[in-house]
Amino acid sequence: MAKTFRLLIALAGTALTFVGAPAFAAENLVCVDSGYSVADEARMDGFVSGFDLVAWGKEGPPADIMQMIVARADVCSKLYGWSDEATRYAVAFKMARVGLAGSERNGVLDSNQIAGLQKSITREDVQKGKLVFGQMANAYRQGSTMLTESPDMFIGRLILRSGVPAERAAAAGGWIGATILCAHFTELFDAA
Repeated sequence: MAKTFRLLIALAGTALTFVGAPAFAAENLVCVDSGYSVADEARMDGFVSGFDLVAWGKEGPPADIMQMIVARADVCSKLYGWSDEATRYAVAFKMARVGLAGSERNGVLDSNQIAGLQKSITREDVQKGKLVFGQMANAYRQGSTMLTESPDMFIGRLILRSGVPAERAAAAGGWIGATILCAHFTELFDAA
């Protein structure tokens, strides 16, 4: 579980690096999911298919993937009049979506395990997860380890409930983290 915690800190920290103060109200977050060139879609598809949570945790997203996402968010920002903060939330949302797609398509978790995760995580779990990951991200930014609840314990309970075997815990934790981050950045974007 400690490995899962470190990987999720890296994922959350990478995503939160691009998020500043709350953005003004903006719409059309889904814009960052489409509109890529054929070559960019092929590159992103290749990255997602071979997604490696450990490499993402150590190195962050590849520079070319990050550039594609930022460029698309800039187009969407101009198209819909987003603020800089809204654009940062859109980038963080898309990064979480890439992590989620990679967790689902890289073959570490099979379709039954993903279905078990989807069925076992409730709306309340997502809300609590946003609090836990928010504390984790704040601690990460402040260089602290003080948390009211261990993300490992929280994620571990969700993994146990889902029935995913222990040898797939890191992949399941990555999927859970990406799912919660998608919900978190969608909510921030919508409420801003």
